[in-house]
Amino acid sequence: MNKILVTGAAGFIGFHFAGRLLKAGYSVIGLDNMNDYYDINLKKARLSLLEKSPDFQFVKMDIAERQHMTSLFEKEEPEIVVHLAAQAGVRYSLINPYAYLDSNLAGFLNILEECRHKKIKHLVYAGLRFFTVYGPWGRPDMALFLFTKAILEERPIDVYNNGKMQRDFTYIDDIVEGVFRVMNKIPEPDPNWNGAHPDPATSFAPYRIYNIGNNNPVELLEFINILEKQLGKKAVMNLLPLQPGDVPATYADVDDLMKDVGFKPATSIEDGIRHFVQWYRDYYTI
Repeated sequence: MNKILVTGAAGFIGFHFAGRLLKAGYSVIGLDNMNDYYDINLKKARLSLLEKSPDFQFVKMDIAERQHMTSLFEKEEPEIVVHLAAQAGVRYSLINPYAYLDSNLAGFLNILEECRHKKIKHLVYAGLRFFTVYGPWGRPDMALFLFTKAILEERPIDVYNNGKMQRDFTYIDDIVEGVFRVMNKIPEPDPNWNGAHPDPATSFAPYRIYNIGNNNPVELLEFINILEKQLGKKAVMNLLPLQPGDVPATYADVDDLMKDVGFKPATSIEDGIRHFVQWYRDYYTI
């Protein structure tokens, strides 16, 4: 049984991915620092489900702690590392930029160095490009969670760019399947790579970047309309301009993902939102 280290295992994507690995018969070491960026009870609830498996081991640790990371790699000797730990959130970066420096730069360097020195067979990390991930057990700071909570509580929702924002909303199961397939395909050097005309998605070293997105942008107002139908309640919208750090639209080109691992996300926004609302009502007993 391959031993796989998953960082950010108590997070939204990390939790789902660790569960996918366990179902496939892998042994999983789940690492997370359990910070309070959002409701820690949600993280604990995710972990409680993973810990039902005898093949899951949780380690509370911060990837920015260099010595602790070295000790972990020496003790556990993982064969593959799937690095999903990060300080997330665009708007929070304007408030606490140092959190991003510690986790996303210093912490990532520690992961790279441990993988280099321990000769890890394959490192997969969210240098994969994920496009607006949503679904059950999602982050409370994301739009779908915030909108659902506010609509049910009959509070107004903040809708930026007057609802004209377009996002390539991608259901969590599609993200997980994409990562799983990438993990099982170790990249090879690109023989056609040329430093004079470099392809940023490949390298002369074994390296690939893939977009994992639904390949079908949806306008925010349509997203809200679908959510209203699932909740059976209308939203009161507070229309606002585009926020600093946000972009008007995202759209994933998944041709390389299709070509190399034979997968393209396909969950419709209607099905994805329905699954989320069902989970939300169950989890919060609404």
